[in-house]
Amino acid sequence: MKTVIRVLQISICIVAVCVLTSCGNGNIGTGDVNGKDRPDATTSESNKKGDNVAAEGYDYFGGQIWEVGGVCYGDNVVDVHDHDTLADLYDVNFLGFNSDGSYMHYYVFPTRGKYKTYEAESGQNCFLLNTEVTLKLDHEKGELIEDTSENNKSYIITLLDDNTFKFAEFDSFSGKAKANTEPLIFVKSGEKSQWIADNKTEIFQNYRSDSKVDSNAGTSKNDGRNNLVEDATYQSIYDDYTDKMEKAVPGLVRAYRSEASGVADINRLAEICNTKISSLAKICTAGMEKMARLMYASGDDYETYEGWATELQETYNDLAQEIMDEYLDSAN
Repeated sequence: MKTVIRVLQISICIVAVCVLTSCGNGNIGTGDVNGKDRPDATTSESNKKGDNVAAEGYDYFGGQIWEVGGVCYGDNVVDVHDHDTLADLYDVNFLGFNSDGSYMHYYVFPTRGKYKTYEAESGQNCFLLNTEVTLKLDHEKGELIEDTSENNKSYIITLLDDNTFKFAEFDSFSGKAKANTEPLIFVKSGEKSQWIADNKTEIFQNYRSDSKVDSNAGTSKNDGRNNLVEDATYQSIYDDYTDKMEKAVPGLVRAYRSEASGVADINRLAEICNTKISSLAKICTAGMEKMARLMYASGDDYETYEGWATELQETYNDLAQEIMDEYLDSAN
């Protein structure tokens, strides 16, 4: 499993370099959505090449790789660079945009699709990203292959300033960002976000100043921490997400058997296996993110987080092997 993950990371890096070099030089608009003007996301004459006109929004997005600079937890905006652990957690999550209206999103498995303008009720400049293809790992060849089984997912981008935007899963029913999700704040690679600097929550400062010990009950009260992680411990998070993964595996195995029944093409079998393992990986990732938030809010040492996150990762590896065994049996 570690070999599979390593091959995936290498593949993502290769794809990222290709997209970055294929993008042209975009001209970033001016303005501030919190001030008098909004970022200019229109197409300019400078993007015309003969009869070809760059997609609307390319002047803002194009020619750049966008990296995660912040995460929204409820009403809190957390700067991932305020702590090495959060930075490490999101350092393989980034976006790239092309002049033809296509985009690439790199996280766990790379996805690509089309972006277009969206008229939000809030009046803010927004774009919709519609997923068309997810690249999954072919375990036999160690290559990424195309998968269209998850092409119904959409994301909404809200422009915040010249080099910052909010990225969230889109709810087509409400026409807004999906509820109970944690939007990411993307920042242009190599730039600093003034929006994050102006709006972020100083978690460590809040923890130190707001934490009070109840001498009668002998417990610690921390408003800053409770806003982010509620009442959780590393053990409870580990137990919770281990239980979720254990309950998910039988269903994923049954789903694999059902979809793999009668399939002789080994590439198709690998594709089905990837889809099921990806579903399990998302549960593990969610647990590790919650542990990271607990560490960040509590001011714990990185080693504490690392120990528990590694244990959860090892549990994921063991459970994912059950799905892999099904694939290996059917591929023989």
